[in-house]
Amino acid sequence: MNYNDLTLDELKAIAKEKGLMVGNIGKEKLISKLETFEPTEQGEKKPSVLELINESVDSVASDLSKSTAVRKQKEVIDSLEEIPVRSITLGGTTWVSPKTSAHYRWNEMGAIEYIPFGELCTLNNSKRNFLYKPMIIIMDERVIEYFRLHDTYEKVAQIHNLKNVFETRDQVEISKVLDTILRVNMRDVAISKIRDMRKNGELVDIDIINLVEKKLCFDLSDDNISK
Repeated sequence: MNYNDLTLDELKAIAKEKGLMVGNIGKEKLISKLETFEPTEQGEKKPSVLELINESVDSVASDLSKSTAVRKQKEVIDSLEEIPVRSITLGGTTWVSPKTSAHYRWNEMGAIEYIPFGELCTLNNSKRNFLYKPMIIIMDERVIEYFRLHDTYEKVAQIHNLKNVFETRDQVEISKVLDTILRVNMRDVAISKIRDMRKNGELVDIDIINLVEKKLCFDLSDDNISK
């Protein structure tokens, strides 16, 4: 048989039939293995112990190479690249870098400051709660992925679904959502949104209001309600 006329996949299939483990191997090397393994006048040649060991190592190395390739590598971001960061905290928020002594100030909720990526790494190492019980939100998908913030931000996003959650009138589910909001330090934002819902007449159920006041330790009774 002329192995040179066959594709690598076809050669691997033949090797498998012969009981050879080939792993991540090139065509020329595989042809050499097959030719070595061809029957002779004295009978079929058995691979040596060393060949079997090498084939096993090749196979394991191939599997490791495939699993490594599947892992998503962190994107390289220049330490000086400025990243937009938005405050989600009522009132002003300030962070002073312990590395450079630079002051970063957000004067109100929704304000955006641009912070070098290197400084965000310093923030991650020195004041993790700024990011993981977020007082600020990073507005760059690459950096969110780098710091593995997706789970945290998914919990934060529940704030925007409060109206639908309240409309279920399921106090157990509402209580769970409020607990999640508290865990990710979103109490201030939740209170602001709920007060707007009260003023707009979107939240009038007294049982839900009582539950919210108890969970968030905040009195909603003074809020004006639209008629």
